[in-house]
Parts: sequence; C-alpha cells; structure tokens
Amino acid sequence: MMEKTIEELLERLLRETLRLEEIVMQDDSEPEEWLTILDEREKLIESLQEKGLEDMLTESNRQLLSKVFAINQRLFPLIEGHKQEIQKKLNNVQRSRMVTNSYQDAGPTGYGAFFDRKK
Repeated sequence: MMEKTIEELLERLLRETLRLEEIVMQDDSEPEEWLTILDEREKLIESLQEKGLEDMLTESNRQLLSKVFAINQRLFPLIEGHKQEIQKKLNNVQRSRMVTNSYQDAGPTGYGAFFDRKK
C-alpha cells in the first residue's frame, strides 16, 4: 500500500463523511451501509493519528478537518435517532413473536373464532 499524505487522508475522510451524510439522509438507507462507511472512516482516522496529525496540520488540512467535524455534528444525532428507531422496531418484532408463541402454546385456536359446544 502506498504511503498517503495527510492531505490525501483528510480528503478521503471528507469524501467518506459526505458519502455517509448522503446515505443517512435517505429514508430507506440500511444501517449496515452506514457501518461500512463508519469503519472506513475509523481506519482513516487511525492512519491520521499514526502520522502525528496534531503536529503537522497546515491551514488547508485544518479546513478539511473542520468540514468533517461540522458534518459529524449534524450526522451523529441523526444516527443516534435511527438507532433508537431500529431498537424500537426490533423490540416490537420480538414482542409480537412472544405473543404469537404464547398463543401457539395455548393449543390450536379456531383462528379467533369461538365454538360453542354445549348446544
């Protein structure tokens, strides 16, 4: 793998962050997609840290980094909100499964019909 400059890493970080923003903003996007991009960003951030980022920032590097930071500030509340929605959906699915299972355990029902056998 070729050695990347701080500038290149920061530009990629910004690109990935913009891509993340685009996907998170779509109503039908899949959280798995977000995770892939978040992982990629994590690797880029680690590479930047290994290079001793703080010591070597130029003005243009700082601007790139502040763009990334600004997008993060907008995105993370959205991602958190989605996490809560997803958790609710999972809880509802689990709840409905439990209800279904408990009815199945009660034995066969007449699909909700009541049969009066005393006639």
